Amino acid sequence: MLTRIRSYMQPVWTVVKPDELSWQGATYGLALVTLALIVAFTSGMAVGDWAIPGFIVMTVMLTLLAFLSGSLSDPILAVLNGMPRRYRWVLIGSVVILATAIIGTNNLLGTAVLAAAVILSASLLGAGVWNLARRGVALTSLLVGAGGLTAAFLWYSWPGPAVAPTINAAWQNVGQIAPIAAADPAQPGQYPVLTLTYGSGQDRRRAEFGTEATLITPAVDGSPFISNWQGVSGNLRSRYWGFDVANLPLNGRVWYPDGDGPFPLALIVHGNHFMMKDSDPGYDYLGELLASRGIILVSVDQNFLNGGYTDVEMFGIEGLKEENDGRGWLLLEHLSQWQKWSETADNPFYGKVDMERIVLMGHSRGGEAAAIAAAFNRLPVYPDDGNVKLNYNFNIRGVVAIAPSDGQYEPTGRGTPLTDINYLVIQGGYDGDVIPFQGARQYNRVQFSGEGDWFKAAVYVNEANHGQFNTRWGRSDRSGFPGRGLLNLAPIMPEADQQRIAQVYISAFVEATLRDNPAYLSLFGDARTGRNWLPETVYLSRYQDSRTLIVADYEEDIDLTTASVDGSAFRGDHLTLWYERLAPLKWEDQQTNAVYLGWDSLAMGQPAAYRLNLAASKIRPSPTDSLVFSLADGNMNPNPNRLGERVERPEDDGGNGRQPLD
Repeated sequence: MLTRIRSYMQPVWTVVKPDELSWQGATYGLALVTLALIVAFTSGMAVGDWAIPGFIVMTVMLTLLAFLSGSLSDPILAVLNGMPRRYRWVLIGSVVILATAIIGTNNLLGTAVLAAAVILSASLLGAGVWNLARRGVALTSLLVGAGGLTAAFLWYSWPGPAVAPTINAAWQNVGQIAPIAAADPAQPGQYPVLTLTYGSGQDRRRAEFGTEATLITPAVDGSPFISNWQGVSGNLRSRYWGFDVANLPLNGRVWYPDGDGPFPLALIVHGNHFMMKDSDPGYDYLGELLASRGIILVSVDQNFLNGGYTDVEMFGIEGLKEENDGRGWLLLEHLSQWQKWSETADNPFYGKVDMERIVLMGHSRGGEAAAIAAAFNRLPVYPDDGNVKLNYNFNIRGVVAIAPSDGQYEPTGRGTPLTDINYLVIQGGYDGDVIPFQGARQYNRVQFSGEGDWFKAAVYVNEANHGQFNTRWGRSDRSGFPGRGLLNLAPIMPEADQQRIAQVYISAFVEATLRDNPAYLSLFGDARTGRNWLPETVYLSRYQDSRTLIVADYEEDIDLTTASVDGSAFRGDHLTLWYERLAPLKWEDQQTNAVYLGWDSLAMGQPAAYRLNLAASKIRPSPTDSLVFSLADGNMNPNPNRLGERVERPEDDGGNGRQPLD
């Protein structure tokens, strides 16, 4: 059979086998498409008044990288000896450029398919065109190459397939839950809204913080907190912005109520986006809303700490990393400036700022920075250097984190702790940037001492992404080429809906935190109570307040029989599995332990039991208290060969598929 196939294919191969002219055309075709990819990759970052020189520098650097990688790698790739040398150079260079462009896309299969399609189609198209130009033949190569590039472009431009909607069981039972009787927290309030900006007055990139700034602020020294603004990258960054790490500006845009005050103060800070694309204006929808409701909102500019041309990690250049402690510290420096303005007689904010009622908010890295700032606020010295004094002690009553990172900075090598503060974290189920729900870790680390009335809440919104919480970031969480085309954007909710959700939850949080209004508290535990205001989607909520008593969280020790409340104890009978472990998730973990229980009553011959005996002297429930369990199907074989072996349970013998957990 193989002989017959070979004899049949031999004349076909004789016809289509590329000759020297075809290889020349393939080389030129792939080289041109690779250059086009370089231009597409660099042009996505070409913004601002540095766009043209930056674009040229990046294009030259990447073209040089492609040439060097191809020419220098060629001698060791003997396996490609059947290809002409020039084509091998271009092929290797193309692979290097595609690999450089796709780092961090989290879609290896789609990326590999796209890269292979581009390389093959460009080679065939080049060979066909070159032959047509020189011999008037090879129409097949031309058609296949052009068709392949067209198909790759159409696939790349396609938003993606529709996804069947998740069954919203909670919303189906919405009639059983009474809606909140209070007014819609996302409706504008009674105050006209005024705006202004403040900054150094000398900003060479942003006129609103330079010549157009209403209030002028001093520079601050961030060198104790940002240690890697140095070398080639640091020099390029300083040259672009016009200042170095020792002279960071305090820039902010303010939405404030037109009234007598004093008004509570909220600061929001963006995350890590391309530094030439301004991120701070992207929270105007929150600024307009909160200011109309009597809250001063400041969108803090930290674009100078974001990534950019200066951070191309090649040829020994390395950009800022692990700078979130600096982002958090800068928020406290802004609060220090607001404290001075509120006490300065000739300032427009004199007597109009209630510095006893403050909330910090942040998005992405800014969400982690807000928590870091709240932790630093209560410390006398910097955790990484006791010689650096802090001593801020503002009355920060709450933190809002929108799709935050976590662990980008870890004080003394551990997660940032927070105690006795309100905390809200919102995460999108279609987040293509901070893919794991990292904010759930910070949620777990928020503790209550028993003094004061505090709460924490976590909300997971099914169809929300990362970028649409900021009006400048948009629908694709992988901006530029090629990330934008490797995400399925079809299932993501409209931007207006996503921002409506942020308005409802953040305004409700501010009401509860800064105005001690309990009317909206039920929203954080059950989204159905806000169904008159929220777009319909799946909301998964966690809620805990300072009245909550944790009976057992499996964090206290390594004794399986003890609970978190002294005197309470566990007992297991006829279990096939009984152990405690860190609970793994699809993406990383939430740094929380769980107990794993397995049972097989038929095999054991008697029913299994897991009992918690509560210490009556320590727990005195009232008639309105509830006992809450958090349970999940581990999808594990209750009779594994090894302890904790993650083996799916067998199919039901009746052919009905796996049955629900008993």
